[in-house]
Amino acid sequence: MKNSIKLLIFTLLITITCDSLAQSFGIKAGYNSSIMLIEESETGFPYETTSYNNNIKMKHGFNIGAIAEFPILKYLTLETGVILNTRGYKNSYEDNTFDTTIAISESHNLYYLDIPLSAKIPFSIKGLNFYGSLGGYGGMGLFGNTTTNVTYGSLSEKEEKDIEWGSDPVVDDYKSFDYGVSVGAGVILNSLQIGVSYNLGLANISPNSDNGDIMNNRVMGISVAYLFGSSKKGGQDKISSAPIQEESKTAKVKPKSKKEAELEAERVQQEKIRTDSIAAVKAEEERIRAEKAEADSIEAAKVMAASLAAQNAARLAQIKSDSISAAQNAVIYRVQFASNTTKKGSYEITIGGIKYKTWEYSYSGAYRSTIGEFNTYKSALDFQKTVRQSGYPQAFVVALKNNVRTTDPALFK
Repeated sequence: MKNSIKLLIFTLLITITCDSLAQSFGIKAGYNSSIMLIEESETGFPYETTSYNNNIKMKHGFNIGAIAEFPILKYLTLETGVILNTRGYKNSYEDNTFDTTIAISESHNLYYLDIPLSAKIPFSIKGLNFYGSLGGYGGMGLFGNTTTNVTYGSLSEKEEKDIEWGSDPVVDDYKSFDYGVSVGAGVILNSLQIGVSYNLGLANISPNSDNGDIMNNRVMGISVAYLFGSSKKGGQDKISSAPIQEESKTAKVKPKSKKEAELEAERVQQEKIRTDSIAAVKAEEERIRAEKAEADSIEAAKVMAASLAAQNAARLAQIKSDSISAAQNAVIYRVQFASNTTKKGSYEITIGGIKYKTWEYSYSGAYRSTIGEFNTYKSALDFQKTVRQSGYPQAFVVALKNNVRTTDPALFK
C-alpha cells in the first residue's frame, strides 16, 4: 500500500510536469487483450496438475489515461503519460485427487498504473499520415482479484479473492512492480490518433522467483487518443522572431551608401519599366482578343440571321403551298336551279325576298346556274328548301371541288 501511495504521488508530479512542458497533451482509451507467460520449476504437490501454459487463455480488458508529447527532432517525438492498464489471464485445468476429477477455471484480473516512454516517428503513405513507436514502460500493481469456479461432478462453487501484492511466495500472489518494452504503430487523423501496441513484460512478477518460477505479462492493445495543442507554441514563435528583430536593428545601424542607394533606385526604375511593358503587352493582347471576339459575334449573328431568313422563307412557302392545296381540295356546296344549252352568265334573282347573284358552271355539255356558297351539305340543303319554295321546285344541291362538280356520295351525308 505504501508503494502504491508513493506511485500515485509520483504520477501526479509527472502529470503536472507534462502539462507545463509538453508540446501537446491529450487523453487515451482503448481495449486490451492480455495473457501471462508462466513457467513453474515444480508444482510442489504429490498429485498431477495439468501445466498452466497448456490451458492459459487471453483476458479482455481496457486502457485509459493521459498522454503528453515532446518534439525532440523534426521527425522524432517522445510520448509519455499515465495509463491505467488491465492485465491478467484466464486458465482452466483439472485436478485429479484420489481418482476424483475436479474442473477448475480461474480469471486473474490485475490493474496496473503505468508510465510509458516511447519514441514516435511519423511518416506518410499515399497522403495518409502514420507513425511507428518503440519504447518501454514501468508500472505498479494497484489492485485486482482472482475469480475461481470449481466444478465437482454436478456441484459447482465460485470464489473471489483479492490479489495480494508482494514478494512473499507463501502469502502474496504477484510482485507489484512491472516493466517491459513496447512497440506500436498507428494512423494520424489531425488531432486524433488510432493505434495498436504490444507490451512485452520483462519483469518476473512471481513471488516464487527465487525457486525458479517465472511470470511475465503480455498485453496487446488498441487505443484512440485525442491530442490538445499546448500553449508553449507562442513562446517558440517569440524565439523564432528574435533573429528578424536583430536583423532589423542591424539594418538601422548600418545604412546604405549613396552608390548603393543609386543602384537600388535604378534597379527599381528598371523593374517598373519591365512591369509596365508586360502590363502594356497584356492589355494589347486583351484588346485584340476582345475585338476578335466581337467580330466573331457579329459574323455569327449574320450567319444566324441568314439562316433564320431562309427558314422563314421556307416556312412561308410551305404555308402558301398548303393554303393553295387546301383551297383546291376544299369542297363547296351550291343550289342548282336551272340548266341551259347556251351560256347565260351571272345575273340576279330573288329568293325569299332576298336578291342573290347567280354563278354558272359547265357540266356535260350544258350550262348550269346556281346560287349560294356553303361549306357544309346541311347548310346547302336548308337553302335548297327556300329555293324550291320560291318557284324552283326542281332545285337541288351540287358539290364542287376547285369549281368542278363532283358526285362523290361521301360528300352528301
